[in-house]
Amino acid sequence: MVKLSIYWVSLCLVLGTQITAQDRVKLDRAEYLENGELNGQKFDKVIGNVAFSQKETRIFGDSAFFYKDKNQVEIFGRVRVLEGDSITITGKKLIYDGNFKLAQMRENVVYRDPSMVLTTEFLDYDMVEHLAYYFDDGRLVTESNVLTSKKGYYDTEARFASFKDSVVLKNPDYTVEADTFQFNTVSEVAYFRGPTLITAKNGTILNADDGGEYDTRQDISNFSGAAIETPKYLLNGDELYGDNINDYYTATANVTLTSKNENVIITGDHGKYWKAQGLTKVYGNALMTKVFANDTLFMSADTLINIEDSIPSNERLLAFYNVRIYKPDLQGKADSLSYQTADSLIYMYRDPILWNNNNQMVSDTISILIEYGQVSKMFMDTKAFVASESAEEHYNQVKGRHMIAYFDKGLLEKVDVNGNGESIYFELQGDSLVIGMNKVICSDMKLLFENQDITDIIFYSPDGSFIPFHEISPASTKLENFIWRPAERPTRNTVLRIQRYTPGVPENYDELMQQQQD
Repeated sequence: MVKLSIYWVSLCLVLGTQITAQDRVKLDRAEYLENGELNGQKFDKVIGNVAFSQKETRIFGDSAFFYKDKNQVEIFGRVRVLEGDSITITGKKLIYDGNFKLAQMRENVVYRDPSMVLTTEFLDYDMVEHLAYYFDDGRLVTESNVLTSKKGYYDTEARFASFKDSVVLKNPDYTVEADTFQFNTVSEVAYFRGPTLITAKNGTILNADDGGEYDTRQDISNFSGAAIETPKYLLNGDELYGDNINDYYTATANVTLTSKNENVIITGDHGKYWKAQGLTKVYGNALMTKVFANDTLFMSADTLINIEDSIPSNERLLAFYNVRIYKPDLQGKADSLSYQTADSLIYMYRDPILWNNNNQMVSDTISILIEYGQVSKMFMDTKAFVASESAEEHYNQVKGRHMIAYFDKGLLEKVDVNGNGESIYFELQGDSLVIGMNKVICSDMKLLFENQDITDIIFYSPDGSFIPFHEISPASTKLENFIWRPAERPTRNTVLRIQRYTPGVPENYDELMQQQQD
């Protein structure tokens, strides 16, 4: 057993010697050769147009120290390394180890292959693993990119490059600043590790905390913990996906879309953006926040759709299903809503209802004009109804075909009722004692308010009566279709309390869009 082991070791040494002998560095050319020895180490000093080779590797320079025993050479001057037919490395000093096929090039180093040119002061090239490293600043130039970094390596066989520390990539269309950047020249996919900043020529800025990847062939990107900023908008999300060819982008989790010009913020779980159509859809816990000078408007819905347009007056926000709005001077709910951001005009559809202080307002459709951050006018079309609590379980009521409500500093000031006017108004002694009820039917009427109470009513073509308290019956105290709905009144907390709904766009979306354009 011992003899067998000795024989096996001896065989390995012989084979190893033969392999090494076939793979030694050879001196091919020199004008002058001189033998030398330093610290017991023999070497050949060669001068003048020197050339060495090892298989497909050729090395040239002005002078060299050749250590045959170590299979190593140190070359100086105008050093040049040729690896096969495609790679050239030049510099001022080279230490080449033939046993490990490791080239260590220093000073004014230039690495060239068919796809790029790399310049640095410090380059190691492992020809066995096909890896080129630099450690002290490098500049890589391709057909359309210029990249600089402190450190980097390039796998010449896998065609994979990695760069780290103060990475800056400049392209005619964008500039990238990253902690770590990797690029596969075969798949042409770029990988960004750590904080990354991308600034596009058109002014769009992408800032990603956790990096991402970019497929340069498909022009598709994925980033984590990212924000995209344009001159008009700021989009944040835990995950951002972009298809630049089709101008389609998505954001997932903790999505925030901020309109800089309109002071509007939209948040939700998911977001989609079609650039060509100027359409942004946010759904899943969707919430809009509109900041005014003195207060803020909040609106929640299943789905929010923001529409951009070259004409500012055509820009709007659409809300679908379970719409809730809250503003200190105005609260409301509806099935659907349209908000024109340019002139702060809100349209509410399908069972809309609004509250302003003590007043409850319903109609088939309601339009609200907000000026200087406060409700200015309200238009109620078809089956308009305004009610307020006069005394306990007694409600002043006004209904008509159409109404226009006017507000002063957020308080109801006047209401014009046009067509089929009806009203019930309770006379009080003091603040709460009911002494009678006025009931009027007329063509039109005008109501004047002060401190949210009716101070005067002007009737046109009236037919009415006063009913003393003891003659009032419960059935006579309510106009047809009157329902007092305080439990439905949104509060700030109920609007901000995110609820989950099934996201979507209504089937009549195109019809609603056309109505808005008309």
